[in-house]
Amino acid sequence: MIMISHQYKNTDKEIMYKKISAIVPIKFNSRRLPNKNFLNLNGRPLCSYIFQTLTQVEGIHNIYCYASSSLPLNFLPKSVKYLQRPSYLDGDNIEATELFRYAIESIDTDIVIITHATSPLIHSESIERGLQAVISGEYRSAYSVHKIQKYSWCDGKPVNFTPSKLEQTQKISPVLYETSGFYVFRKRDFLESNTRTTEPAFKVEIPISEAVDIDNPEDFELATKLQYDNNITENELTSKYFVDLIKRISPESNLKESISHICFDLDGVLIDSKIVMKIAWEECMRIFELEQTFEEYFTHLGIEFFEILKKIEIKKNLHDDIYKLYNEVSLNNSYKIKVYNNTREVLKRLKNAGFGLSICTSKSRKRTIEVLRRNNLIQYFDYISATEKENKLRPKPAPDFLLECCTNLKVDPSQTIYIGDTDYDHECAKRAHTAFIHAEWGYGRDNIREKSIWLESIKDLDTLLIDE
Repeated sequence: MIMISHQYKNTDKEIMYKKISAIVPIKFNSRRLPNKNFLNLNGRPLCSYIFQTLTQVEGIHNIYCYASSSLPLNFLPKSVKYLQRPSYLDGDNIEATELFRYAIESIDTDIVIITHATSPLIHSESIERGLQAVISGEYRSAYSVHKIQKYSWCDGKPVNFTPSKLEQTQKISPVLYETSGFYVFRKRDFLESNTRTTEPAFKVEIPISEAVDIDNPEDFELATKLQYDNNITENELTSKYFVDLIKRISPESNLKESISHICFDLDGVLIDSKIVMKIAWEECMRIFELEQTFEEYFTHLGIEFFEILKKIEIKKNLHDDIYKLYNEVSLNNSYKIKVYNNTREVLKRLKNAGFGLSICTSKSRKRTIEVLRRNNLIQYFDYISATEKENKLRPKPAPDFLLECCTNLKVDPSQTIYIGDTDYDHECAKRAHTAFIHAEWGYGRDNIREKSIWLESIKDLDTLLIDE
């Protein structure tokens, strides 16, 4: 049992440890092993292991994913919080202490645990031993080490033996090396000393099975052999999709070669038209004396209008008349539509960066064109695929509309990202074999069932896809 309140024995003051926080820095690009934090380790993204371990450590109040984008949260435990890492700290020349200091200064905590995604085999019990040592007051820091009882050399000189008087290896002094698995220390000590290993430090000895630190392909192969997990859930399996996408859109990759086409859904992604939909729907129900509520209609948003009418059991002989009235009322109230913040700025930057832009929507073509023109958005798009009565294309979630966009832009689906906010959008992308990003700011926030990746705002596209 980890007790949170203790007296630090080497000082006259009593320190009450109110908060314990764990920080895991996540970087999207890496030199020696590209995309290493997101590699598929026995069916799960590499970085997911350490977060799962931290949730099992007793006494931790907050677990932070410290990254320049919130994308990794998609497949991490729900309790993990996002700590924004400024993009300038992603540089190869940034020192570890500078990286850690920014994070530590940003959070309210008493004790800090620093761990790394590249140490997936660390056990929660080992971290608890280090945490207990610091909480006890006997030590000001703790960190993981592995003991080597071998003849050791450094810079051409023997470290723990005399070559002319060889002793048995079991009698020589062991060498301890830091595994980078975890560091535990007090926040105030780090801010004063700028080190994670303030003395007196407790060294937590761990076996080689926990000590693997993945930095190259050989390390990853060893970790794969040491770690087997046959209890992979469906959600963990879908995260491989994110691993694949990260390889294509990480800052290290050449985006103009890997992703050249961005296709957007309209309602709930570029514009907020919910109030207009509600006015139009309720007017239709009033005129035709029907009882289907707007909530019933809105639940199925994302598929073609006539398909929604079928699903909520409105008689087919009324469909055309309802469709006509709905469009008329919507057009008359289109001035009430709002464009989401930063949308125009991001579309302009994407366009200037050379990306092809299109729209794939279940809204009628006439209303789509009117909305885009009224809101000064139409000039950004190379093609618009929308519903027309004479159109032979199958509606979403069939891939026809999305593939039509790809065809007209002369782009392969593998070079396309579709951004939507509903299950129907996601299914459409899957069938078209394009990447999919869920717009978290849209309408499908509560009923999306299978979110591989998501963005919190359209401005995040700037971070992902535009190289400064």
